[in-house]
Amino acid sequence: MRNEAPSQMSTDSEHDPANQPSYGKLSAELREQLASVTPSVDHQSCGLAGIHYHPCRVRLHDGTCSDRVMVVEQVEFSKHWKIRPAQDHAIKIEDVAEITDSPSRLPWRSAVTLYRVGETLMGGYQFGIRYQDGSTSYHTSGNVVDFPKLAAGKSFADIKHVVPEDFTSTTMTFEQRKRQTELRMRTDRLSSPDFMWCLYSR
Repeated sequence: MRNEAPSQMSTDSEHDPANQPSYGKLSAELREQLASVTPSVDHQSCGLAGIHYHPCRVRLHDGTCSDRVMVVEQVEFSKHWKIRPAQDHAIKIEDVAEITDSPSRLPWRSAVTLYRVGETLMGGYQFGIRYQDGSTSYHTSGNVVDFPKLAAGKSFADIKHVVPEDFTSTTMTFEQRKRQTELRMRTDRLSSPDFMWCLYSR
Protein backbone atom coordinates (compact mmCIF):
# COMPACT_ATOMS: atom_id res chain seq x y z
CA MET A 1 0.00 0.00 0.00
CA ARG A 2 1.01 3.62 -0.31
CA ASN A 3 1.94 4.64 3.21
CA GLU A 4 0.45 8.09 2.72
CA ALA A 5 -2.98 6.85 1.61
CA PRO A 6 -5.28 5.96 4.52
CA SER A 7 -8.06 5.56 1.97
CA GLN A 8 -6.51 2.18 1.22
CA MET A 9 -7.29 1.08 4.76
CA SER A 10 -10.59 -0.35 5.93
CA THR A 11 -12.71 2.29 7.65
CA ASP A 12 -15.92 0.56 8.72
CA SER A 13 -16.07 0.81 12.54
CA GLU A 14 -12.45 -0.25 12.54
CA HIS A 15 -11.62 1.39 15.86
CA ASP A 16 -14.21 -0.71 17.69
CA PRO A 17 -12.37 -3.69 19.29
CA ALA A 18 -15.46 -5.84 18.72
CA ASN A 19 -15.02 -5.34 14.98
CA GLN A 20 -11.29 -6.04 14.87
CA PRO A 21 -10.44 -9.10 12.77
CA SER A 22 -8.41 -11.86 14.35
CA TYR A 23 -4.86 -12.28 13.12
CA GLY A 24 -2.76 -15.41 13.24
CA LYS A 25 0.05 -15.96 15.71
CA LEU A 26 3.70 -16.32 14.81
CA SER A 27 5.05 -19.83 14.72
CA ALA A 28 8.10 -20.45 16.89
CA GLU A 29 10.26 -20.33 13.77
CA LEU A 30 8.80 -17.06 12.51
CA ARG A 31 9.03 -15.52 15.98
CA GLU A 32 12.74 -16.31 16.06
CA GLN A 33 13.21 -14.89 12.57
CA LEU A 34 11.32 -11.69 13.41
CA ALA A 35 13.44 -11.23 16.53
CA SER A 36 16.50 -10.96 14.28
CA VAL A 37 14.99 -7.91 12.52
CA THR A 38 15.81 -4.71 14.43
CA PRO A 39 12.58 -2.70 14.61
CA SER A 40 12.18 0.99 13.91
CA VAL A 41 10.33 2.29 16.96
CA ASP A 42 8.07 5.32 16.65
CA HIS A 43 7.76 6.64 20.20
CA GLN A 44 5.47 9.44 19.04
CA SER A 45 2.76 6.77 18.83
CA CYS A 46 1.03 4.42 21.25
CA GLY A 47 2.29 6.18 24.37
CA LEU A 48 5.68 5.47 25.91
CA ALA A 49 5.94 1.99 24.43
CA GLY A 50 5.66 3.26 20.85
CA ILE A 51 4.90 1.17 17.80
CA HIS A 52 7.51 -1.34 16.64
CA TYR A 53 7.82 -1.46 12.86
CA HIS A 54 9.67 -4.48 11.46
CA PRO A 55 10.62 -3.74 7.82
CA CYS A 56 10.97 -7.22 6.35
CA ARG A 57 11.50 -9.33 3.31
CA VAL A 58 9.05 -12.20 3.39
CA ARG A 59 8.80 -15.41 1.42
CA LEU A 60 5.34 -16.93 1.17
CA HIS A 61 4.52 -20.63 1.10
CA ASP A 62 3.83 -20.35 -2.65
CA GLY A 63 7.40 -19.09 -3.20
CA THR A 64 6.46 -15.43 -3.75
CA CYS A 65 8.90 -12.95 -2.19
CA SER A 66 8.43 -9.30 -1.28
CA ASP A 67 11.14 -6.94 -0.02
CA ARG A 68 8.81 -4.29 1.40
CA VAL A 69 6.58 -5.78 4.06
CA MET A 70 5.94 -4.09 7.39
CA VAL A 71 5.35 -6.69 10.09
CA VAL A 72 3.57 -5.26 13.14
CA GLU A 73 1.80 -6.67 16.18
CA GLN A 74 -1.93 -6.04 15.73
CA VAL A 75 -2.64 -4.28 19.05
CA GLU A 76 0.15 -1.76 18.51
CA PHE A 77 -1.07 -1.21 14.95
CA SER A 78 -4.66 -0.63 16.03
CA LYS A 79 -3.67 1.81 18.78
CA HIS A 80 -1.65 3.90 16.35
CA TRP A 81 -3.58 3.72 13.08
CA LYS A 82 -7.13 3.25 14.44
CA ILE A 83 -7.87 1.46 11.17
CA ARG A 84 -6.83 -1.81 9.57
CA PRO A 85 -5.14 -2.59 6.26
CA ALA A 86 -7.35 -3.26 3.28
CA GLN A 87 -7.18 -6.91 2.25
CA ASP A 88 -5.44 -6.16 -1.04
CA HIS A 89 -2.67 -4.29 0.78
CA ALA A 90 -1.96 -6.88 3.44
CA ILE A 91 -0.31 -10.28 3.74
CA LYS A 92 -1.66 -12.90 6.12
CA ILE A 93 0.91 -14.15 8.60
CA GLU A 94 -0.41 -17.66 7.93
CA ASP A 95 0.86 -17.34 4.35
CA VAL A 96 4.40 -16.44 5.41
CA ALA A 97 7.08 -19.12 5.26
CA GLU A 98 10.13 -16.99 6.06
CA ILE A 99 10.95 -13.54 7.48
CA THR A 100 14.27 -11.75 7.03
CA ASP A 101 15.49 -8.18 7.32
CA SER A 102 14.44 -6.09 4.32
CA PRO A 103 17.27 -5.14 1.94
CA SER A 104 15.11 -2.13 0.96
CA ARG A 105 14.82 -0.56 4.40
CA LEU A 106 16.25 2.65 5.76
CA PRO A 107 18.88 1.87 8.42
CA TRP A 108 16.93 1.57 11.66
CA ARG A 109 18.86 4.34 13.42
CA SER A 110 18.00 6.71 10.58
CA ALA A 111 14.32 5.76 10.69
CA VAL A 112 14.21 6.26 14.46
CA THR A 113 15.82 9.69 14.01
CA LEU A 114 12.94 10.72 11.74
CA TYR A 115 10.27 9.24 14.00
CA ARG A 116 11.81 11.04 16.98
CA VAL A 117 11.44 14.40 15.21
CA GLY A 118 7.85 13.53 14.27
CA GLU A 119 5.75 14.41 11.27
CA THR A 120 6.95 17.42 9.30
CA LEU A 121 3.85 17.50 7.12
CA MET A 122 0.18 16.90 7.78
CA GLY A 123 0.18 13.11 7.86
CA GLY A 124 3.71 12.64 6.58
CA TYR A 125 7.40 13.43 6.46
CA GLN A 126 9.85 15.34 4.32
CA PHE A 127 13.52 14.58 4.83
CA GLY A 128 16.90 14.35 3.16
CA ILE A 129 19.24 11.38 2.83
CA ARG A 130 22.97 12.19 2.90
CA TYR A 131 25.23 9.69 1.14
CA GLN A 132 28.82 8.73 1.81
CA ASP A 133 29.98 10.74 -1.24
CA GLY A 134 28.48 13.93 0.22
CA SER A 135 25.45 14.12 -2.09
CA THR A 136 21.89 14.45 -0.80
CA SER A 137 18.52 13.30 -2.11
CA TYR A 138 15.21 14.71 -0.90
CA HIS A 139 12.21 12.62 0.03
CA THR A 140 8.55 12.65 0.99
CA SER A 141 6.63 9.84 2.66
CA GLY A 142 3.49 9.17 4.60
CA ASN A 143 3.49 8.12 8.25
CA VAL A 144 5.98 5.32 7.58
CA VAL A 145 9.51 6.30 6.53
CA ASP A 146 11.25 2.93 6.38
CA PHE A 147 11.00 2.18 2.65
CA PRO A 148 12.32 5.25 0.76
CA LYS A 149 13.13 5.35 -2.92
CA LEU A 150 16.83 6.15 -3.25
CA ALA A 151 18.55 8.39 -5.76
CA ALA A 152 19.59 6.74 -9.01
CA GLY A 153 22.75 4.69 -8.63
CA LYS A 154 22.61 4.66 -4.82
CA SER A 155 22.22 1.69 -2.50
CA PHE A 156 21.20 1.52 1.13
CA ALA A 157 24.84 0.79 1.99
CA ASP A 158 25.68 4.26 0.61
CA ILE A 159 23.57 6.07 3.23
CA LYS A 160 25.52 8.14 5.76
CA HIS A 161 22.62 9.65 7.69
CA VAL A 162 19.24 11.31 7.32
CA VAL A 163 18.45 15.01 7.54
CA PRO A 164 15.10 15.69 9.24
CA GLU A 165 13.25 18.75 7.99
CA ASP A 166 11.44 20.20 10.98
CA PHE A 167 9.16 23.00 9.77
CA THR A 168 7.44 23.30 13.13
CA SER A 169 10.37 24.52 15.25
CA THR A 170 9.82 27.89 16.92
CA THR A 171 13.51 28.47 17.68
CA MET A 172 14.85 28.79 14.11
CA THR A 173 16.53 31.99 12.97
CA PHE A 174 15.22 33.90 9.97
CA GLU A 175 17.89 32.40 7.72
CA GLN A 176 17.16 28.87 8.97
CA ARG A 177 13.44 29.34 8.37
CA LYS A 178 14.15 30.69 4.88
CA ARG A 179 16.28 27.62 4.14
CA GLN A 180 13.56 25.31 5.43
CA THR A 181 10.98 27.05 3.24
CA GLU A 182 13.22 26.54 0.19
CA LEU A 183 13.59 22.87 1.09
CA ARG A 184 9.85 22.44 1.47
CA MET A 185 9.24 23.79 -2.02
CA ARG A 186 11.64 21.42 -3.78
CA THR A 187 10.11 19.69 -6.80
CA ASP A 188 12.67 16.89 -7.10
CA ARG A 189 11.55 14.90 -4.06
CA LEU A 190 11.37 11.12 -4.31
CA SER A 191 8.13 9.55 -3.09
CA SER A 192 8.22 6.32 -1.09
CA PRO A 193 7.17 3.22 -3.03
CA ASP A 194 4.27 0.96 -2.13
CA PHE A 195 4.60 -1.63 0.61
CA MET A 196 2.47 -4.29 2.29
CA TRP A 197 1.38 -4.77 5.89
CA CYS A 198 1.54 -8.06 7.75
CA LEU A 199 -0.15 -8.10 11.17
CA TYR A 200 0.06 -10.83 13.77
CA SER A 201 -1.34 -11.46 17.23
CA ARG A 202 0.63 -12.35 20.35
